[in-house]
Amino acid sequence: MQVFPMSIVPLFKLENGESVYSILARAHCILGNNNPLQTLRTVTGVRGFKPMSGLPTHLSDITINLELAKPCSDIIDQNTHYPLYKHFLSPNRRQSVISAMNGSGAVKSRIGLLRNHLGAAETLRYCELCAKQDFDRNGFAYWHREHSLSWVYFCPHHGSVLKSVDYNECDYGERILILPSRGTTLRLPRDVAANSKLLEISGDAMHLFNKNKEIDVSIGFHNYARLLSETGVCSSKGRINQRDVLLAVSSWLKDVKKLNGFENLFWSLQVERSWAAVICSKNIGFHHPLKHIILLRSLGLSIEELFQTYGCLNQQSLELLKTKKIKPTDEKIITEIQNSDSLRKAAKRLKIDVTTLCCEANRLKIPYVHRTKTITEDVIKSVIYRTKRGQASSLIAKELNISVTSVNRIKRSRLF
Repeated sequence: MQVFPMSIVPLFKLENGESVYSILARAHCILGNNNPLQTLRTVTGVRGFKPMSGLPTHLSDITINLELAKPCSDIIDQNTHYPLYKHFLSPNRRQSVISAMNGSGAVKSRIGLLRNHLGAAETLRYCELCAKQDFDRNGFAYWHREHSLSWVYFCPHHGSVLKSVDYNECDYGERILILPSRGTTLRLPRDVAANSKLLEISGDAMHLFNKNKEIDVSIGFHNYARLLSETGVCSSKGRINQRDVLLAVSSWLKDVKKLNGFENLFWSLQVERSWAAVICSKNIGFHHPLKHIILLRSLGLSIEELFQTYGCLNQQSLELLKTKKIKPTDEKIITEIQNSDSLRKAAKRLKIDVTTLCCEANRLKIPYVHRTKTITEDVIKSVIYRTKRGQASSLIAKELNISVTSVNRIKRSRLF
């Protein structure tokens, strides 16, 4: 088994995709400290800093103390897991997360990971081919951020199975700062279909990282509604058949449900049956990127197709699913109210709701009758008379041309 030595290299050049943990491990190698806690305190200025984090904090201190050539904004985009979650966050939440990463905020909480079944668990995994190429090019091997995700088993660059380094034997208080070496190849199912799905997932995760460079979008209802309506999965209003989607997602997950990173997700379907449908609803909140990937894959789609439904792609304007309604002119409102028997019919022709039309009529000082009063005193007396004679409510409603609900309401108010 090949071992990549820890060569003394300058820290001023950070490789794209290199995790912050890898940067700290290289600093520990250069400083020559016996205790990783001493290195972490020197670099971050924090006692007890936890290095295993794709969403690190104190980046401002790390950048200054290591004299890194990159600004914090570039490190967040190129060396952390932030781009993986970025497209599923609102602009306001993005700013909150970036502020937490630069300082000492609660990053996972601000993203919404603590409310998910997946969280932000990480591993020390690497691709042997990537490590060899890195060592030949730079003189050292480093940890790639895309390999450290707990639900990624294949290298998205080479398609090879990742190697894992067990760091659980080290006491939490002691920490550990190492570079890739002496890894054990991950055990995968023998099923070809399962491995194919895992390879697709790693590719989609890498696509999310790369998409950060190409276009800045926030995935929302419009993206899902248009994509899923085009494939016949849901209506243009975003209504989908939850049972069909649930069956599709459950069936897709069965092959990989026993692997770490997928077991909790599979069983969460039994508890939170609606997440597969809610994820593409109008009131979309934050959902883990893996949920988006699996939902799309189970429906025969990919994460790349989801981005292609945005209103601006490759400088070409795309028609959105819904367009803003044009307000009718005052002349048209006056004409329709005067020529219609009721306000409801006028509102229907103008393609606005009745309440809006009432407000417009009041503004224009147009007299109107909102609703014809059908429940007169004669109707009430007739209902009481027929009820005392023993007629059923449905028969009374039919003869008087009113609703059964109105009949029952009159009975409650006058007879009981």
